[in-house]
Amino acid sequence: MLQEERFLRIRTLLSTLSRVSTERIAQDLDVSRETVRRDILALESQGILRRVHGGVVAQGPEPEPPLAVRQAVREREKRAIARAALQLLQPGQTLFIDAGSTTTLLAEALSSLSGLTIITNGLNVALKLAAADADPARWPHRPCRAGHARRHHRGRNPPLPRRCGPALARGHQRAQRRHQL
Repeated sequence: MLQEERFLRIRTLLSTLSRVSTERIAQDLDVSRETVRRDILALESQGILRRVHGGVVAQGPEPEPPLAVRQAVREREKRAIARAALQLLQPGQTLFIDAGSTTTLLAEALSSLSGLTIITNGLNVALKLAAADADPARWPHRPCRAGHARRHHRGRNPPLPRRCGPALARGHQRAQRRHQL
């Protein structure tokens, strides 16, 4: 087996398990421990993994904390960003709002405006906007494609149009049951 192929298989093991013993790598690749040791040293020098006693761990950025945790961090600054963004908007504009903690606060602030077309892939953003849409004359009903909810990110794919009305509530309930949000 070529070195590049071994590197790929070691990276695949790490992406699946995040911690792998040198013995497991040797068995899975059907190579000697010396070959595994050399491969680990090479991959460590590339910053792909880190050696630990008995094996390796994936090296990379820490996973992003869940939205509920991020929501509480620097909330005052996030609200200030939302207020500043609000000043830039005018009726008739189309706005795409991504999923996130700051954008959820922006969606809250948008309840004071009307006449915008808003597209979002953020479930929390869509829920905030739908809650502000109590007056059907203010926001005409638009079709809603539910997409697929991603558990900790609370984003949706494909993007979700703003005025989803009852379809949004039904889709959110199904997502909660399916993903136990």
